[in-house]
Amino acid sequence: FGIDPKVAMLSFSTKGSGKGGTVSLSQAATAEAKKLAPELAIDGEMQFDAAVSPVVGQLKFPGSKVAGYAHDKGKACVIAVNKWDAVEDKTDRTMQEFTKKLEVDFSFMSYAPFVFISAKTGQRIDKLFELIKLVHEQHGMRISTGVLNDMLSYATSRVQPPSDKGKRLKLYYMTQAGTNPPNFVVFCNSKELFHYSYQRYIENQIRDTFGLDKTPIKLTVRERGE
Repeated sequence: FGIDPKVAMLSFSTKGSGKGGTVSLSQAATAEAKKLAPELAIDGEMQFDAAVSPVVGQLKFPGSKVAGYAHDKGKACVIAVNKWDAVEDKTDRTMQEFTKKLEVDFSFMSYAPFVFISAKTGQRIDKLFELIKLVHEQHGMRISTGVLNDMLSYATSRVQPPSDKGKRLKLYYMTQAGTNPPNFVVFCNSKELFHYSYQRYIENQIRDTFGLDKTPIKLTVRERGE
């Protein structure tokens, strides 16, 4: 499909909803992946650049746990709702209602796109692979320092950095330290003044400006001189 081999898709389904069956299937899938691509295992753990988290149509499968592993490791992820063909009495609102529930269940990784598929009928499988390719590209995107600082200058002029007791936060410059996920380092005069809300604002500006809406990103804050 033209997908980089380090993008792994663990695809399986189960008729049951018990956690024991899910864990054993997940372990079996990981063991099989280690056999097929042992070079991706570091200290016994698979090192995927991206993952597809399967969720069955009735949402009985705890896909958020699988996705949680990917999120904790900074991996790109696509939330694939499988067996969509088996969902009965669908209406024009069914997918919207499922999406709202997914947005709650996967609120910790709001960047991950959803796709409703059927492995049995092939419904939206092309869309799934398009999303895999897209999130993988975003996950490995590199942005030049000059362009980053143009964005930073615009962002700070649009919304002034916070201040406390007469001292204002100053953001000096930003650079990209790595990819997979994109890791940006911003240098400032005071970490204490760089509140979480303003960090989220800068992160959102990065996402909006460079089209990084479907990948986790990391923002590292340093004081100048560190």
